[in-house]
Amino acid sequence: MKTILVPTDLSPFSLQALEVAAELARTHPARILLLHTVLDEDLAYLSANDSALQFSEELGPAFEKARYRDEAELEAWISHPLYAGIDIQIEVGKTLKGFLECLSDYHPDLIIMASKGASGLKELAGGSHAEAVMRQAHCPVLILKEPIRPFHPRRILTAVDVDNRVPAILPKPFFLNIRERDDYLFVMKPFDTRSDEEIQQLMNLWAQKQQLDSYRLHIGRHSSTAKGILEYATEVSADVLVLFTHARKGIQHFLYGSVAETVLNRAELPVLIIHLS
Repeated sequence: MKTILVPTDLSPFSLQALEVAAELARTHPARILLLHTVLDEDLAYLSANDSALQFSEELGPAFEKARYRDEAELEAWISHPLYAGIDIQIEVGKTLKGFLECLSDYHPDLIIMASKGASGLKELAGGSHAEAVMRQAHCPVLILKEPIRPFHPRRILTAVDVDNRVPAILPKPFFLNIRERDDYLFVMKPFDTRSDEEIQQLMNLWAQKQQLDSYRLHIGRHSSTAKGILEYATEVSADVLVLFTHARKGIQHFLYGSVAETVLNRAELPVLIIHLS
């Protein structure tokens, strides 16, 4: 049985991730792990507003109080008839530590979360929670930007970088097995001197390794890879955009950024991020 991890901040917006997870769990036998992490500011608020905790040097009691409150709210969520008959397990943990423990303990096959993305200064300052999850997870991460029910993606657009760094086999999660066709996009930068024919030949060789019987490759040209991807996804009305990332971290991430994270922050359609090892 597959395991789908759904991180939530208890907002109505984040509830859409659980709804999509429930659809997938019914179609592809899977259990759902519903995770809420108690933020430090929640603990500080509880500690400051509870006279019994004001003189405590530890926030342990505050965390237990927050966990009890949040577990009750999550239980109310999953009592809805929409989730009847689905195996849903609730986990409440402490910030990033709780998320990392879930990754280690349960080895999820897919993470689904709702994100409004980031823009402007917020993007430069660290981006959205979805970015943080994306950099830590080693399984595919599906990011939902708008309410979408039912979730039955058929037009899947996969952005690829046609060079020697791309592995012979690109993994895809279980729920993308049913689709109308394989659509691929390669965005050429102005300094790329290769011809369309050269790119197509490289793609044909790679497609053979992928065992793709039929596919369509669009070669676009744009000064910005991220903008080129987003514009084409809108043009063809893609249902899901698939991106592969090496999840740059540290100073390298700060200097060069990540096309996947830029697209994630600015896309309006669901984005599936898959890590390459």
